[in-house]
Amino acid sequence: MKAKTRKVQLNNFISQSMEEAVQYLAKNIKIEKLDVQTHKAITVKEMNLEPMKRAIACYLVGIRAEAIDSGTNIINSLLYENTKDGVNDLCASVEQIIGEKKISLSDEQKRDERNPWIAEQIWHMILVATKYNQAIYPPGKIIGINLAHINAKDHGLDGVGIFLTPSDELGLVLIESKAYKDNYNMAITNAIDFFKKVELGKYNTHIRREITSMRSNLNPIYQKKISPSFWKDTKSYVPNPHYDVRVGANWKNQRPSFSSLDIPKDYKIIMPHEIKDFDRFFEDVAGFMRDFCKECNKYV
Repeated sequence: MKAKTRKVQLNNFISQSMEEAVQYLAKNIKIEKLDVQTHKAITVKEMNLEPMKRAIACYLVGIRAEAIDSGTNIINSLLYENTKDGVNDLCASVEQIIGEKKISLSDEQKRDERNPWIAEQIWHMILVATKYNQAIYPPGKIIGINLAHINAKDHGLDGVGIFLTPSDELGLVLIESKAYKDNYNMAITNAIDFFKKVELGKYNTHIRREITSMRSNLNPIYQKKISPSFWKDTKSYVPNPHYDVRVGANWKNQRPSFSSLDIPKDYKIIMPHEIKDFDRFFEDVAGFMRDFCKECNKYV
């Protein structure tokens, strides 16, 4: 008698799909590295292929499902029932960001809310992928990362991570993501202004809160390494502009504004995301997120 195949449940499907998406990105991401006198740059390219956009969409739905903790661990004990109501609940959360349909959001909402949220979470995914591809972020492997903002206009730090240096010390990375279709220079200027405020101690309380949140989910070996000042001793600043490739950014140019930031050059890393057809990219990712939500119905 043939054994009955056990049906994969919703929570397992989401977590397994999310893990596969991270591994796909780590294997297929295309980056170009530059070493300039004032900074380093790691440009991410060719994210426009459909399999990559589907992988991103899957991860972003997983973010909405809270399927990853701040220790970069993808989990399957989610707080969603394996029922139609559970899927509807998840889809409603996703639609809060991208809208029920393509026409549900105005152009302004897409520009000011949806696109920035998607851009921010793509870099969440990319940093998590460093566990499989160290070349993505040379200063070290990301071992902790803050939880994603629930809404696009939530206040707080865009991206905060804890990384392990080659010398086995801990450092803090701060990412400032901006989705400005035609103005990557403004994205850099705004990011530098933010990092200057960090240097002045204006975000110390925010940073301590994020570290406290991450610490409990870290490997116990790394928990022991966290000291009150580790993040002041070793930190990295990552401006992360998302822009349309047609504007022709040149990241080989020196950027004197970086000299005001009191960290080593190797830790000043611009990570630009060049996007072919900016508007279509975000529409496609949003559409594939809706597709993934519909697919979830097969697992209840």
